[in-house]
Parts: sequence; C-alpha cells; structure tokens
Amino acid sequence: MSAAATTIGLSTPWILLSLAILPVSIALVYLYLPPTVTHMADNVPASIYDNAVKVDVNGKEAAPLYKFLKSKKGGFLGDGIKWNFTKFLVDKDGKVVERYAPTTSPLKIENDIQKLLSTS
Repeated sequence: MSAAATTIGLSTPWILLSLAILPVSIALVYLYLPPTVTHMADNVPASIYDNAVKVDVNGKEAAPLYKFLKSKKGGFLGDGIKWNFTKFLVDKDGKVVERYAPTTSPLKIENDIQKLLSTS
C-alpha cells in the first residue's frame, strides 16, 4: 500500500490493485494561500508522494491534463477549478467517470472506486 493512501486514511486492499494517488500542487490556486500556509505535499517527506510540479489548472496556460478533465466533467458553477483538492475519478480507459468538490473527503470516494474496479 502506498504511504500516500495511508496518510489520508485509506487502507483497503483495492488500493494495491491499480490506484495511484497523486497530489498536484496547483500554481494558480497556490497563489491565493496566505504566506504562512503551505501545500500539504510541501510538508511531507518526498518519499511519500510521487514527485509532481505546480501547474496552472485554469486559463489558457492550463496543463493539458486539466483541460481534458474539465472538458469531460464540468463543475457545479462551470468548468473552472475553484480551489485545491478538486478530484477526478478516471477509469482504466481514460474516461472521466466523476468529478468531486474540493470539500469531498477521499474516504467518501472509496465506494465509487470499488465500484469502478469491480467493473473492469
């Protein structure tokens, strides 16, 4: 099991099958954080997470991945990502299955992940 999965409280065996949890620092959102607040991944030993870079998720400079994800699953108030921790569930074929609000706990997504894995 990955240390990232353990960090957020996920411990079920399906994580070992084919789930990668990839925290991505978002440059556009990062700018809105108070100077004393840092992104979670900045305070965790590097060995816990895959290395990721900060990217824009909105606007003309948005990373291609986020352009794709947003085009397939819009948000509640439009396609833009409003804040950190917006989550997307993508199946093994690259189809965007669901988009979750930043306030949705990763633990609340567990049933959706299990359902998706059982249909593959």
